[in-house]
Amino acid sequence: WSSAGCQVRAKISFETQQVARVDYPDADSAGQRHVKNLVRDDTINYFRVAWMDQESLPSDASGCDALTSCYSVADGCVCDTTTTESAGFDSVGAIGSKEDILEILRIGAVDPASFDTGVYTSIGECVPGVQIYSKTALNCGHPLDTNAIFQLTDANGIMRFSKNSISTVHVSSTSASFRNPVHFIDFVDRNLRDMFQ
Repeated sequence: WSSAGCQVRAKISFETQQVARVDYPDADSAGQRHVKNLVRDDTINYFRVAWMDQESLPSDASGCDALTSCYSVADGCVCDTTTTESAGFDSVGAIGSKEDILEILRIGAVDPASFDTGVYTSIGECVPGVQIYSKTALNCGHPLDTNAIFQLTDANGIMRFSKNSISTVHVSSTSASFRNPVHFIDFVDRNLRDMFQ
């Protein structure tokens, strides 16, 4: 394992606006950057994202190179990124129903009972069919943060735990962003086990 840093960049296809992940690790003591094929800036491992304000993205190499945090490659524009995390619901009053939670929150959580006693407190069933757990809120009237966990049963009868968090990737030098997509495949060390996760 390494304590060296690694910046994650987004490569945006000029043709499709799809995104590929590009890693830019800190140089080693010899000044070299060791990057696996699937996450180099010549990768073609694109995936779709749900863009917000994609009109601000460059559509060609000259537009890309004009941006301070981006550079062009043969088939796209590679840009620095930042990621922010925000609460899906800032209060119980902002939740209309358990269906709203299932639609908006895409990050799973572990059962709050798996934490040490006192880390999470149940604030009750503030929304019909939804048990809410929080580290900070004491009742249904208190604000909710990104650590809140919702326990509910979906339409298929499956119990779910959802984290009250929305992770967004922002493309530097533009106003474009997209919801951080989940993935279960290790880009660097793909393995048969990944297909069963």
